[in-house]
Amino acid sequence: MATPSAFMAVAARGDLLVVIADAGFVPVIADYTANAPAQAIEVSICGVRLNPFTVPAPIQNGYIEIPTGSADFATAAAPILQGEVSCDAVTLPEVALAPPPAANPLPPRDPGLHIAVAGEEMYIWPPGIARTQLLANEGSAILSLALELGPEATSWLAETTTRNVGGEIQISSCGEILIAASVPYPFTEGFLSFPIGADRDRAVDIADNIASAISCD
Repeated sequence: MATPSAFMAVAARGDLLVVIADAGFVPVIADYTANAPAQAIEVSICGVRLNPFTVPAPIQNGYIEIPTGSADFATAAAPILQGEVSCDAVTLPEVALAPPPAANPLPPRDPGLHIAVAGEEMYIWPPGIARTQLLANEGSAILSLALELGPEATSWLAETTTRNVGGEIQISSCGEILIAASVPYPFTEGFLSFPIGADRDRAVDIADNIASAISCD
């Protein structure tokens, strides 16, 4: 349950409620939307339930657009979420509930991260990618790409690398092999980090594609 103090700014834009979370509430939204690409988000305001909706990827910056289905509802609800008025002081319009949206179970074709371990393969896409980060190496222009995998991908990687210590692990993005090396030990923690070259623009493109699962088309 969110209180008005959780939001730094709220505005109505058509039938959307545009919400910017306070810094302390940003991690809550990140956690809440971690599974949102595959599982609909349910929101109710002052007891009025809105239609469930999905987002294309977990929200890490606290900015979220909530579709209400009604411009009148969005206009009336914005000052409530902003803390300017209470639920008792406003009668919100009812919202017509539509059938729940279909889940989004399938990735786009050739999603951004492909891992193969001794012939066993897995495509990983949000929310299977919890975090993607580019890191500068001290004393070198070479950038490293650090990946934190979600629970399902972590479990798969732990099982396959445990069975295949000494075998090859190959990580690629959109058909480009990023690293191919032998498995030195089981990868059980869900973290991967490897050099990706000195071309920052290329590195950013690869990291963005992995984080958003944009189709390689």
